[in-house]
Amino acid sequence: MTRGVRWLVLLLGLALVVVVLATGPGDRGEGTSAPTRPPALAPDLTGRGWVLDDEGRPPVGVDGMRLTDAVEVDYRQQEGTVRLGAGWRTGGARYAVLWCDLPALDDPALRPPTLTLTFDEGTVQVPCAGKEGTPPLTRLHPLPPAGPEDRPAPEHAWSGDLPRRGSATLAVYLELYGAPLRSGPLLDVPDAPDGSAGLDSSAPTVRHGAGTVQVAMVGVEHDSRLELWAGEPGLLTLAVDGIVVTDDGDLDDDDSDWAQQDPDLRAGAWFAARPGARRTLDLPAELVPVAGRSRTVVLSVEGARALPRSWSVQVVPGSPEQPQGAALATPVPDGLPDVPGLVPAGAWLVPRDGHRHELPVAPSPDDDPWTWGWVVLGTDGPPTTPATLTRGEQLRRVPHLQDTARLAETLLRQVRVDRAATGDGPTQLSASVPPAPGQPPLQIVAWRPSAP
Repeated sequence: MTRGVRWLVLLLGLALVVVVLATGPGDRGEGTSAPTRPPALAPDLTGRGWVLDDEGRPPVGVDGMRLTDAVEVDYRQQEGTVRLGAGWRTGGARYAVLWCDLPALDDPALRPPTLTLTFDEGTVQVPCAGKEGTPPLTRLHPLPPAGPEDRPAPEHAWSGDLPRRGSATLAVYLELYGAPLRSGPLLDVPDAPDGSAGLDSSAPTVRHGAGTVQVAMVGVEHDSRLELWAGEPGLLTLAVDGIVVTDDGDLDDDDSDWAQQDPDLRAGAWFAARPGARRTLDLPAELVPVAGRSRTVVLSVEGARALPRSWSVQVVPGSPEQPQGAALATPVPDGLPDVPGLVPAGAWLVPRDGHRHELPVAPSPDDDPWTWGWVVLGTDGPPTTPATLTRGEQLRRVPHLQDTARLAETLLRQVRVDRAATGDGPTQLSASVPPAPGQPPLQIVAWRPSAP
C-alpha cells in the first residue's frame, strides 16, 4: 500500500469516527433536550385559505375574518403614511397581513422585507409573505382596535432588503364572532398520540347548574402541551383546573391588551373554522410543574350549542389519572336549625373535580333518597355553584347555601316537588360539583321526612 493510499484510508477512518460521535446513541438517549414546541399558529396558513386569488386580491372572508381594507404600499416610498378606508371604523379585534412582490429568497444573507406601522397606541411589525406563496403567510398580526370616529393613517417604514421594483398589499381583517358555519364532512376523532391523555366528545357529560361539562383528570409534566382538534366547525371552551385557556382577553372594555389578541381565540373559546382544525396551547404558567416532576390537573370542556359534535383535547405528554371513588361520609354538622317534618339523613364531602362520586346511601322500599331535601353547605365557592345529584339518567340541581337562613324554605320546596319522583330503574345516587381543583371539597347534606 502506497503512502498516499494509507493517508486516504486514515482520513476516511477519522471522518467515520466523527460521524459516529455526532450521531451516536448519546444524542437520542436519556438526558437529551426536549424537542422544540410547535408554534401556537400553523407554520403555513396557505392551506387555510390565506392566499391571493388569481387577480392578486386578498380573500374577502377566511377563518371567520372579514376583509375591511386593502391598500397597496409602494417599495419606492421608504417612509410615509398608509391611509386606511372607511372599513377601519368598525370596532373590534383586527389583524394585518402583508403580501409582497418578492424574488426567490435563496440567499440566507437576504433580510426579508418588513413593514413597520406606527399608531398612537404603538408599533406593529408586519413581515412580507410572497404574493406567489413563497414565503407563505405564517401568522396574523394584531392591530390597535378602532372606534366609529377613527380615521387612521399610520406612519409606515420599510426595513430589510427591498426588491428594486414592485409593491406590497397590506390587508386588514376584522375578527367576527358567533359560531362558524357547519359545512363539510363530520370527521371521526383521531387516535390519541402515544404518551398522551385527555378527553374527547365521547366522554360522559356532567350537568352543573344550567350547563354541562365533560371532564378528565390528567397527569402533566414540565413540557406538556395541549393539543386541540375539531371534527367540524364550532367553538370549544377549555379550562384547566378552572382556568380558561381558550381566552385571550377579548377587547370588551379595556383595549390595552390589543397586542395580545389571538385570531383563533374568541369570546373565551377556540374558534375551529373548518373540519380537522388543530390548535396547540400551553398550560397556564402557574400549573406547569418544575422539571422532573408532575402534577394532576382537571381538564373541562364546557357544553355549548356551538360545540363541535366531534372533538378532542389531549395533553402531550400526559397520563390518565383516576378520580376518587365514593364521596366521603361525614357526621352531620352541628348547630343546624330544625326543619318542620324533616330530620337530617346524612352528610358527605364531594371532591371538586367535576366527576360523579357515588353517595353511600341505601334506599328503602318506603323511603327513597331521591325524594329527600338536599343542599350544599359552606362558604367555600360562590353560592351560584350548585352540585348535581344523579340517578341513572335523572339529574337534579342541589342548591348551595352559604348560610342557613333559608334552609327550611329550600328543603321543604324540594321535598314537596320531588316526593313523587320515585320510579323503577337505577337506585344508586351520585353527586358532582363543578371542577375547582385545589379547593376544599364541598359538603352535601340531606334531610328526609321524619316518621309520622
